[in-house]
Amino acid sequence: MLSRNFNSMVNALGKSHSALERKNDELALKNSYIDAVFQSLKINIIVLDTSLKIKVVNRNAESRFELSDDCLNRYFFDVEPFSSAADSFREPLEEVFETGCFKRLSTVVLGSSAFEADFYPALGSGGGSPAVVVILNNITERMNMERALVHSDRLASLGTLAAGLAHEINNPLGIILNHVQLLGSGALTDEQEERFLGRIESEIKRMSRLINNLLRFSREETSAAERTSPHDVLVEVMGLIDPAASAESVESFYSGGKTVERPADSYTLKFKDRRVRIFLTAGLSSDYIYCSRDSLKQIFFNILKNAIESCSPSGGIICCASESSGGDTLISISDNGCGIADKQKVFELFHSETASGSGIGLPLCRTLMENIGGSISLDDSECGGAAVILRFPAVGERYEQETI
Repeated sequence: MLSRNFNSMVNALGKSHSALERKNDELALKNSYIDAVFQSLKINIIVLDTSLKIKVVNRNAESRFELSDDCLNRYFFDVEPFSSAADSFREPLEEVFETGCFKRLSTVVLGSSAFEADFYPALGSGGGSPAVVVILNNITERMNMERALVHSDRLASLGTLAAGLAHEINNPLGIILNHVQLLGSGALTDEQEERFLGRIESEIKRMSRLINNLLRFSREETSAAERTSPHDVLVEVMGLIDPAASAESVESFYSGGKTVERPADSYTLKFKDRRVRIFLTAGLSSDYIYCSRDSLKQIFFNILKNAIESCSPSGGIICCASESSGGDTLISISDNGCGIADKQKVFELFHSETASGSGIGLPLCRTLMENIGGSISLDDSECGGAAVILRFPAVGERYEQETI
């Protein structure tokens, strides 16, 4: 019986030994697979023990950092190029060993390249971290690309600002040229000459402010805002477009195929080959908005200029009206011109509905309106053309507090 039991035990041990050998062979095969994957990874991996000695290095790290075979079991900070970056590595390594939590070092310079370092704790069976896996990703190319993108973005922004500046300077230059030609005609009275010289000086100062805005790489600050009459600014802009604009008061005017019974100021303007009649309704004269006068002048000038150019040379009509909406002030400028085919794209920079347009005016108006805290939108007008609706925030208590 003892012999049988002993033989049975021997057979069981033999089977267990065979099974153990098979498991060892399988484990060795899996380890070889893992090692093959580990060595083939195109990232730099270094494993450190608790004494910060190098235990494992993959081929990519050996090649990238030119590590020799004797680097294993050496102190991490005794090996170049890591010794020169010891101050950067020391704190995150100590933290990972103490807390057992992942840590990332966003940028560390090793040699002539920049790396992102990830520290992964290898958790032991009894808790704690017997080792830390250090993964070093070369981010030099990525950083160069990011710098190139930032540089490209700055150039694009500068180009946009320069294009906008050229567009905005072209408007006062045209006004100045027009006034200089009238002054040179010798047909003006002393009062008219004095008024025209004042307009020329005002437009030169506006150009100076625009150039200063470009130099500061920013738009006009909100501190330049003031309580402004849109009616007065519209009248000023019409005088800039046509210095000889004539005005008269009317109790009604013809718009959209019908007679509108509404008091208004009527102005007749000549611009290039166009002759238009502009109506400013009575409500405009009593409304006030809180914004920069120069910004409002640029907005009205661009919109009126677009409206006049869209009108027929034989006779155009433009109506400027205002109304209150939830405390805000809505100012609409509508015309009987050709209208706008795509009301969304016109706010895209350099998109123009006409061959001669620059595609900058309305995008600039939108930027200026957003800086004011308002908005701009387009609609079809009752006159058959387009209507631009400007929404200005209420003057509110802000102006009242600043004027006390």
